[in-house]
Amino acid sequence: MRFSLLLFLLAIKLKLASRKKPNFIKKFKQKKKTGLIKTADNKKARTFVIQNGKINSKRGIVDKFDFALVWSDAATAFRVMASGSTEIFVESTLCDNVSETLTH
Repeated sequence: MRFSLLLFLLAIKLKLASRKKPNFIKKFKQKKKTGLIKTADNKKARTFVIQNGKINSKRGIVDKFDFALVWSDAATAFRVMASGSTEIFVESTLCDNVSETLTH
């Protein structure tokens, strides 16, 4: 539950940034990327789609994505993501046209 809530809050944070932060808007203006954050067992997942400066998010998994954060379990994912240590990875992946999968 905490991991799902954290992913939902991340989606809100990204949506707000895409509307209000000039640097963020500039970076994503002409990007098209799909990201996935999930647990290894696929029980918890959220998909993030960035297209033309807009960010959409939905629960669940998509088949094609540009990057993924795959966590061994929800408790580990929550602990690490709540500490803020994955924000740098997510931002750099979104901004640098890197296709990458990180398993923790």
